[in-house]
Amino acid sequence: HTSSCVASLHGPSATVLRLLTKRSTTGRLQWQYRMPVDAPVGNWSAVVSCGSSGHASKEFRIVSPVPAAQVVVAANGFTQSTYSSSSETFISYGVVLQNKSVDVDALGVTVTVAFVDTLGRSVTSNETTVTGIPAGSDFYLGGLASSNVSLTVASMNVTISITSSQAHRLVLPPVSGMSLQTDGFGDESVSGTFTNPYQAPIPSFANIYVVYIGPQGNVVGGDSETAGAAVQ
Repeated sequence: HTSSCVASLHGPSATVLRLLTKRSTTGRLQWQYRMPVDAPVGNWSAVVSCGSSGHASKEFRIVSPVPAAQVVVAANGFTQSTYSSSSETFISYGVVLQNKSVDVDALGVTVTVAFVDTLGRSVTSNETTVTGIPAGSDFYLGGLASSNVSLTVASMNVTISITSSQAHRLVLPPVSGMSLQTDGFGDESVSGTFTNPYQAPIPSFANIYVVYIGPQGNVVGGDSETAGAAVQ
């Protein structure tokens, strides 16, 4: 028995895409079709009709592709320190990242900072990956790098890579009560409170970043610390 089957795709606004008619003697048929890029977003159905042999249908949905988030460096800066008791150099740095996409979150954002001297020779580098940066938000990333080479840092280069993007639903934990103290030895400490806006706990190993801003409004350094305990 030979069956002649017609396949069609039915979409929003009475959209109908007709596929090639196929014939089968085994009772099995297969169609492959690439949807056009301008196919309407929404609920669709694939319908196969084989006359008196019967028909079948399957529902599916076309969603709008999420564009890649655009994350840029809005500001960055550093301060280099060398302790007299050690030849090791420490570089406190800060980077202000800005997600310029108004409705797309950036996920898996890896930030690489590289420090070079006046001759372009490498002093040291650091790489940090943050879970995500919400759409239209600034993210303040701070860190401390070390080097045992006797070179003076002249500039820092920042590169960004993004693993993926998603429709906006991320929120940064709100921070309040920020204060900065300096002890008698010139060491600084920052205190403040952040609130978990999610139902799931923030884990104890989650990083908290601080960026230091100088009197002229420029970035002069930064650091990071873990939460130390899960935040419900």
